[in-house]
Amino acid sequence: MSQNSNSNKLDELVDQQTKTWVMTIVEAAAQREHDGLVAMLVQKLRGISASPTVVDSAGVTSEWVGIESLSRLRSVVGGRFQNIKKKWVDAGFPLREHRGDRWKEFEMDRDAWLELAAWIAKQGYEARLTPESEEFIFQLKAQSK
Repeated sequence: MSQNSNSNKLDELVDQQTKTWVMTIVEAAAQREHDGLVAMLVQKLRGISASPTVVDSAGVTSEWVGIESLSRLRSVVGGRFQNIKKKWVDAGFPLREHRGDRWKEFEMDRDAWLELAAWIAKQGYEARLTPESEEFIFQLKAQSK
């Protein structure tokens, strides 16, 4: 009996260490891929299909559109100015038309960007950052319905 009891305890210890090891790996991967996972989750929750270019009722195609300023975001997405402005500023994006900020000289707040991207998704658009772009901060595309 003692042998069996020790074996069960060893199995439990190995199982716990394995669980801890797996959880550590999963947490590290989730942190590394956080933005992509959030975007994918938003799409899955909304039941969005990845179909080719679609034109919505307003005549907007689902091609990627560059967003370089708050006014451009508002012209594409719509919405109340103060609401969008708060999300924009919280994300760390510059208000270049109003303050003369240079749009490449900003420090983005990742959590606030995710909140802005989630709001954009609720408006029917998909958003992606474009750090390699010299012209745009991010891009939008109308989601297929």
